[in-house]
Amino acid sequence: MGVALAAQGRTKESITEYQKTVVIDPKYSPAYNRLGVALATEGKMEEAIASFWKAVKINPKSTDAYTNLGNALAIQGKAEEALAAFRNAIAISPTFDAYNNLGILLQSLGRTREAEESFRKAAELKKINKNGLGAPTFSNGWGNCFQHREGYPDLLSRIRELSTLPTGLQYVEKYKTDSVHRSWCLLDK
Repeated sequence: MGVALAAQGRTKESITEYQKTVVIDPKYSPAYNRLGVALATEGKMEEAIASFWKAVKINPKSTDAYTNLGNALAIQGKAEEALAAFRNAIAISPTFDAYNNLGILLQSLGRTREAEESFRKAAELKKINKNGLGAPTFSNGWGNCFQHREGYPDLLSRIRELSTLPTGLQYVEKYKTDSVHRSWCLLDK
């Protein structure tokens, strides 16, 4: 019931349903994970983090719960804890989302080379799994890694490498008021 309510945008009601679920079955990790997502959506980050921690305590193999925990910790400014959560998710099961979100966090910390490597791994997973969601964030993140690097010595070779991805790579300039926003965008071929 909570999933259906959340899908309809009825987040507060979904929280109530998830809370009922964890009372009935306090060992059901997915309910804590979904509760955390709903709480985060409502801006209740401390409660969301606590819920994600419960999810990973019950099921330490939950990649989704670790990824969501990393996102919530990053929003709270707890970068080192967030990095650990994303790395735990990747150690369990490397996913596009975990690598992508790790890359975004690393980039925000000014760790461009590490971020680039994380985005590269996300791209490799996207190549294997063609339905990877979050491509605009991923592509903008990788593009920003290039923008902030001194010079672009290997940019053309990277573009050629990425052009083999199932989605293709294009450089896009979007004009916003008096500035130009440049980013790499993965577009379906």
